Amino acid sequence: FVINEGFLKMKSDGKIVCLALDLFFKGNSFRKIADTLEQFYSVNVEHSTIIRWLQKYVKIAKEFVNSLKPDLSGIYHVDEMLIRVRKDKMEMGHYAWLWNLSDHDTRFLLASRVSQRREVQDARAVFQEGKKLMGRRAIAVVHDGLQSYNEAFDKEFFTLKGPRTENIRSVGRRHEGLNQRIERLNGDIRDREIVMRGLDHDETAQIIADGLRINHNFIRPHIAFDGKTL
Repeated sequence: FVINEGFLKMKSDGKIVCLALDLFFKGNSFRKIADTLEQFYSVNVEHSTIIRWLQKYVKIAKEFVNSLKPDLSGIYHVDEMLIRVRKDKMEMGHYAWLWNLSDHDTRFLLASRVSQRREVQDARAVFQEGKKLMGRRAIAVVHDGLQSYNEAFDKEFFTLKGPRTENIRSVGRRHEGLNQRIERLNGDIRDREIVMRGLDHDETAQIIADGLRINHNFIRPHIAFDGKTL
């Protein structure tokens, strides 16, 4: 009888796999991780093997964490950022968009999605994924005024019945700066992308985005308050 802790039939020790993933989420490239494992643990693995570990265990973790129901404030911030994807043929020199939706109080990331466009259906997909975790009516959604957000908001949150969800555009003097929390998060992701020197393709980019979301929500300490987002 063998307890399957997620590393059954793996050639490498589970602790080595966990260490490799931890080093990745702390900002190391796959090649640097492989070099560290060889120097300090005499474990010789290709960087491509570490990528496969990431793909496998992010998928497993995502299935679990998506079943959890976080206690959220009802006020949400959404923002998009341009990321470099090397092997995808796109209009803007191999770039894609990463959309993030987070809770105001807890900083909990409800959704992180990669798309090749910045259109209404892309914004709707982010809202739809986030709504699965909201659990109750959203009080407000804060964004930078992009028209795709306005149209997606009307389709996903607008209702004739009260109380209504407020659509807050963080533009102009009245609402300027209200979206800074999600913009700071995008800055952290930008630092991670620089280490990666661009992502291979949109599928890999989505896996990494999911992994960064899980790490942000459940592992990475947050200095703004004591402990993790949950």
